Amino acid sequence: MSYVLKLGRINLFLDMGLGKTLISLTALWLWLFAGEIRKPLIVMELNGLDKKTWQNEIAKWKHLNGLTTEVIRGSERQSIDIVASTDADLYFINYEM
Repeated sequence: MSYVLKLGRINLFLDMGLGKTLISLTALWLWLFAGEIRKPLIVMELNGLDKKTWQNEIAKWKHLNGLTTEVIRGSERQSIDIVASTDADLYFINYEM
């Protein structure tokens, strides 16, 4: 994780079930609480958004408890208003939004 934090970006090429979501969430958590980023937007496929994959991972891992999330749905104006009016740690949107 120290390499990821130093580099400031992350690219993960792992098979299913090898922890891409957990690694990504941990990196985001570290960057958030170090003040490196604010209100990151995670763009994902609709299936992952509907299944609450990332929110379920947050609930599983003690170090991620306390991270707040907001799913963005609606028009461009509605999406901007959601981000402006909420104080979530992570924002999720799907490609088509």
